[in-house]
Amino acid sequence: MKAIAAVVVAFLVISLVIPCHSMDLTHYDVESLAYLSTDIVVATLSENEQHQFTAIVMEALYGSLHPGDRIEKLEPFLTFFRPMKNGMKVVLFLDRRPRQYDFFHADAAKAPFAVPPSGVYLIDAYDHVHEYFQGMNPGPYVAQGYSFAFHVAEPTREQDLALPSLTETKARITESLKRVETLRPLLDKVPTPGDAPALFSVLDNRSTKPDHCMHRETGDAITERAAEQVSTLQDPELLLRLHRYRVGPRYNLSFVQRGVSPDPQFTAARVAYLLEALADKKRDISFREAAAEILIYLNRFKQASQGADTMPWLINNEWLMPAASKIRTIAESIFLDASEDSALRGLCVRLVSLDQPDAVEKIKGAYDRSSSPELRFAIEDYLLELGDNFYEKLSAPGRAFASLVVRAPETSCANLLAHTPAFIAKYRESKTVRDRVGLSGQTQIVLTNLQSGARASAALIKSFGGWSGGYDGESWFELQKLSDLPAGDYSLRMEYRDNSSVLGTGYPLVISLTEAKSWDIEVKQ
Repeated sequence: MKAIAAVVVAFLVISLVIPCHSMDLTHYDVESLAYLSTDIVVATLSENEQHQFTAIVMEALYGSLHPGDRIEKLEPFLTFFRPMKNGMKVVLFLDRRPRQYDFFHADAAKAPFAVPPSGVYLIDAYDHVHEYFQGMNPGPYVAQGYSFAFHVAEPTREQDLALPSLTETKARITESLKRVETLRPLLDKVPTPGDAPALFSVLDNRSTKPDHCMHRETGDAITERAAEQVSTLQDPELLLRLHRYRVGPRYNLSFVQRGVSPDPQFTAARVAYLLEALADKKRDISFREAAAEILIYLNRFKQASQGADTMPWLINNEWLMPAASKIRTIAESIFLDASEDSALRGLCVRLVSLDQPDAVEKIKGAYDRSSSPELRFAIEDYLLELGDNFYEKLSAPGRAFASLVVRAPETSCANLLAHTPAFIAKYRESKTVRDRVGLSGQTQIVLTNLQSGARASAALIKSFGGWSGGYDGESWFELQKLSDLPAGDYSLRMEYRDNSSVLGTGYPLVISLTEAKSWDIEVKQ
């Protein structure tokens, strides 16, 4: 599974510079494609002089098609795939239900079959199978091993043979269909409150599989459908629970709006529910954090949609304004309470009003009194986002840079995709400094022996994922070849450098390496 993850990540970073409509092209995993399909076939493609595609079925893997059947009007669905040409052998995932494919192909709904997004696998001359991924937006789907950037390149024989064989792929499809058939009755029915436990069981199962981590951001049709079923129940408690699965912002909006017409009474009741959940110390901390995150999202979403998100602490939209004073009071109370959870306090600072003259001083006072790296980083991160003039009032030790290294949560994708215990470095850079140093400003993870002060080789730190938002981001990494190190305590810290100069550092994670039958990593701080 780890090898599959590495292959997928490698193909996702291929740069594509060719004409294509600017749009996200979803990549679905095989179980999602099985769920979206009414028929699955192995076929040969035929292209006529008008560049219209017909598929001739060679083998039916699922559904009611038969060898020799012809499938017409496929070009609206295949136009975004490279390569896609006459004589190619493919696995096609097909849907008999009419659908609008995209804005540019309104006639696609008239086709006898739709092809779900990414629902084509290329079969090469060695009977090995290439999935299609969008490497860059704008850009098409490109089959694994192919390149259509600055020149056209095809994979070597060795690269072809490293991919799954057609026999292996058909076996995966068969197993996926078996699992999907057990889920269809639940996912396709009109849900009732009694279905909620089973729907959350589906979400739990999907969220803890390493291969599904690769599709959380790009596409997981089964997760999407299970979340939609939960949302249909319109139960705010279930929506709070659903938030933890990171299934998409539209479910945040369902907290405050029902349908397309404004319903102030419904909105007021839902905002009151969120505030009650946020303030209730007896509730599970994950529910309270979800309530805070939804309130923050709702406020920022409305401001961004109006082009006025330069002061994110302002509460000036029709959803939250009637309860603005109460939101401020509850958020400030939690933020200033040292007995509250650090992560929750770090969220609530984003709802504290900065309109009052002493607001930043209150935040700085809580910052100075706290010994929690998590809370201190959350405050630094927020004030850096607002602007260097806010951040400078903290006199933060990281100078031009805020960062925090933590052990990756057990169910996080960083941990699920790693070979060994994984770590996450979160960071945000000063905009002023970053704009000054430009591309010469670089981040790096440093592993230091606390007894000797010696820095370990950078080769021992293996980065394998994360994200970057320009000035902020996350780096996922793991440690390797630990047998090269003496036992002892070490710090893991992120640094921000400009060539040889260290411009800023962050909060470290202290770990202990103990030599036994194998090397164990114990987090000490």
